[in-house]
Amino acid sequence: MNENEEIRDELTPDTGRNAGPDFAEEMTKTEHEAALEAAFRKGLKAGTRRGALRGVLITAAAVIAVLLILLFHAADALNTQGILFVTASRTEEDPGPGVLDQATMEKLVTLSRYIDKYYLYDIDAEASREALAHALFESLDENYTRYYSAEEYEEYRQRNASAYHGIGITIQAAETGEIYIINTMHGSPAEEAGVLAGDRLMTINGTEVTGMETADIAAMVTDSELGDRITITVRREDTDETLTFDLTVSEVDYNYVSYTMEEDGVGYIYLSTFSAASAEQFTAALGDLRSQGLKGLVIDLRYNGGGSLDALVTIANSFLPEGEILRIDYTASGEEIFTSDGNNALEVPVAILVNGHTASASEALTGAAQDMGAAVIVGSQTFGKGIVQSFYLLDDGSAVKMTTAYYYTPSGVCIHGEGITPDIVVEMEPDETGDPQLAAAMASVRERME
Repeated sequence: MNENEEIRDELTPDTGRNAGPDFAEEMTKTEHEAALEAAFRKGLKAGTRRGALRGVLITAAAVIAVLLILLFHAADALNTQGILFVTASRTEEDPGPGVLDQATMEKLVTLSRYIDKYYLYDIDAEASREALAHALFESLDENYTRYYSAEEYEEYRQRNASAYHGIGITIQAAETGEIYIINTMHGSPAEEAGVLAGDRLMTINGTEVTGMETADIAAMVTDSELGDRITITVRREDTDETLTFDLTVSEVDYNYVSYTMEEDGVGYIYLSTFSAASAEQFTAALGDLRSQGLKGLVIDLRYNGGGSLDALVTIANSFLPEGEILRIDYTASGEEIFTSDGNNALEVPVAILVNGHTASASEALTGAAQDMGAAVIVGSQTFGKGIVQSFYLLDDGSAVKMTTAYYYTPSGVCIHGEGITPDIVVEMEPDETGDPQLAAAMASVRERME
């Protein structure tokens, strides 16, 4: 399973909370302190050794202070899904004490003294430190902002490698907490069993997943061993059926792109995510179609939850004309504009297919193509995720992912909470046979070929 997150800065689908750059500033110190105190109580339960919690708390508070002044290394290239990601570098100016002001730090030390003097059981120092860091970011109450311990971050990277063991599905959380399958990998256990994009994931091995973090859901599968059996139940939207699938955990290769060429020269490319691998696969597929005498192109971004900013720029430069792709307005560093050089601009009719699961980086590409007049957009209203997440890595291997910016299409529109309206609106009706959206996109391309 692949957690649905990514644009390096990230463009990932929002799950309902309108978390802009100033969101964290609206939190009160009381809420943060309450979360920290709760984390202490949680961390203490793990107890493996006695004493010296004062040092643990002081160390943990120092770690969190470092988090807040953003003393991070630049992030490695990430292959995640569903977000507009941006890698971030070390900041030059200390933004100030922020949440952990002197009074809060003193309170943490006071709490540690009480625990040192009165607490009965042994203490797991590492668990307490990690619980503190997790609680600080959880108290922001924003789905795309979170802390990863070194172990969690390494697991995250492994889940998003070019190959992994799992069942071959990509998931995305809706604003209601419902979990949807937005892609099944070609040749994977899920695809072969009949799991479909658009299915709502209900349970894994009997555990209800609605409302869970996508990372935790993914771990329910990736923590299994090769050959283990995984049972999932899904709700199929078009028939309202509840279906159960027994799947075997297998080695799964990521095939992010599939493509075909019709006899009349109309090419079709399906792109499931934005990552380094998918950008390479997309440009290779487009190159092959060009070599076959491409006369028109349909790019299918339905159920594409987004991905890395680098991949977005690479893919945009593979077919868009010269001009602005998108503008990102960072809270800390201001505006950054990304462009296409136009060197590979297609001179054939293009249509882009979208639906309600088209989000983040895929919306940014759609918006750029629409504003440039480079493609006709076909399908239904897109998801509406117009914020960016950035990853920051710490010296100890842990990491934080934070919402850091809004992004804007070339015409200056922020689509957050709104989405993009297609030029040709085609809704998919329940129990409908065939694919009327694809048929409409193909027709749009062929009309302009004449």
